Amino acid sequence: LSELYKFFILLKYFFTKKGYNDHNLPEGLVVKLSLSLLNPFGEVEKQGFSSDYFSKIMLRIQESELKLNILNSKEVVRFFQRNKIEHIFSYLQYQQSLSSGLEKCLEFLKPDMIFSQMSLGVTCTLGHLAEASGIPAMLISHGSHILHPEGAAALEHELIAKNILLGGYLYLGIQTSLSYDYVVKNQIPNHSIVKITPTILLNNKSKINNKEKLTVLHASTAKGGTKRYIYETEDELLESFLETIEVLSTCRNIKLIIKFRATETFSFKSLKALLGNLPDNVSLESDAPFGYFLASSHLLMSFSSTTIEEALINDTPVLLYGGKGRYSHIPTEPFKLGKTDDILTPVTFVDNRESLADYFKVLDKNFDIFIDHQFDFSRYRLKDSIRVID
Repeated sequence: LSELYKFFILLKYFFTKKGYNDHNLPEGLVVKLSLSLLNPFGEVEKQGFSSDYFSKIMLRIQESELKLNILNSKEVVRFFQRNKIEHIFSYLQYQQSLSSGLEKCLEFLKPDMIFSQMSLGVTCTLGHLAEASGIPAMLISHGSHILHPEGAAALEHELIAKNILLGGYLYLGIQTSLSYDYVVKNQIPNHSIVKITPTILLNNKSKINNKEKLTVLHASTAKGGTKRYIYETEDELLESFLETIEVLSTCRNIKLIIKFRATETFSFKSLKALLGNLPDNVSLESDAPFGYFLASSHLLMSFSSTTIEEALINDTPVLLYGGKGRYSHIPTEPFKLGKTDDILTPVTFVDNRESLADYFKVLDKNFDIFIDHQFDFSRYRLKDSIRVID
């Protein structure tokens, strides 16, 4: 039904050139595309970019499948044929169908400008079609991209950046200074780089003044099903919650808000059951948007997430913790107990539970100094940026 509704909106736009109101774009009108209805699965495309490219990929996969026999293991070959190659075929067929629908859509919509938050699958096709049609297109990443000198962190950031920051579009809309450093390091031509004010990332510096207690907001991203170096697994995220709650349960001047984003394999209900009864200074939230909680927080706590840069560009310091200390999202030396001033930095990296207890002990004792301190966030703000649409 939702697809039919989108198709109705599309037809309405075709005849009236009007979309519908959306709270995410209060000053404009929205048309949500139904690519699968524009190109039903039963229809076979005989020509066009998506059809030609799909045929080439299918041929190469079939050639690769024959080469599996060099493994001299019937069971291994059979596993790939039954469980992997068929899944790849199915995924590519779906993407090819959406891409064909996208070609038809661009033919009659004839947009003046195209924006996308990623360049992967059908959105990668969108960038290619925009270039082929002479339509200006801008890629605006919804992620956090940080330069790391070497190792697994550098490799994983490179992979992510190719999908959502660097690839396939004439213009790259850069929202933060850290992302700008990344694209410059990758030798992106200057004419493709457009410095923009945060558009997809949160951009709301308004704060709710509350000095009775220091509010810590925990917001991180876990990845289930795979074990990545720069993301916590769901087990590691749970461990971070438990350690943080235990440490903060004795703090009189600090309260913790856990902003949890459920996944298919880790639900809000499951988390509540696993955490059990919470101390009075700890709350668990899932419904309200991240920006609502950030506005009333004095410190963001996270392991790896776009929320880290969102906090910094909205004048909120960050505590990096989790994943057993293997990774600092923004390269920073680990925290060591010393002077009070050691906690008065925009970014702090804690790499073990003992240091976490030391950090919060100092913070609890000096919470009022931390709240009133004027942090320097200039390193994280992008200078000379412009609005995407003026």
